[in-house]
Amino acid sequence: MRKFAILIVVIACIMLLPAMFFQRHAMACELLPVLNYQQIIDGVFVEMEDTDTSADRAKAITGLIAAASERMTDLYGAPASKPRVVITSDVQKAASWGSNETASMHRMPWRACIIIGPKGQNVDVIAHEWLHAEIQHRVGFFRFLQEIPV
Repeated sequence: MRKFAILIVVIACIMLLPAMFFQRHAMACELLPVLNYQQIIDGVFVEMEDTDTSADRAKAITGLIAAASERMTDLYGAPASKPRVVITSDVQKAASWGSNETASMHRMPWRACIIIGPKGQNVDVIAHEWLHAEIQHRVGFFRFLQEIPV
């Protein structure tokens, strides 16, 4: 029985290590609550130094998220996905999350992580990336990877 347990641990490590390398940004997204990020609304994070810019910025981001949710609700019904959203203030911070200056999405089987760069902080980009997360949620992670074209 002990050999079986060791085998299971070895197999899990073999599967987890490549995932941690290739999906390191998505894995880091799971650690947002303990990293230097503040949650401004449910699932939406900004860097701590970004939050002291103003309460107006947090209010603007909240408005963009609400508008994107409304747009998706009007077209496809209420969003069921709950992606984590990281709002970055400059291109270098976006790049450190594996994103470009506009936006990108990282996938995990249980959640999507949306990175919004400085040029993507508008309702069109947020709704677009959130729609990717919504499709993944509705069709399932593995089916999304196999059957939905990029």
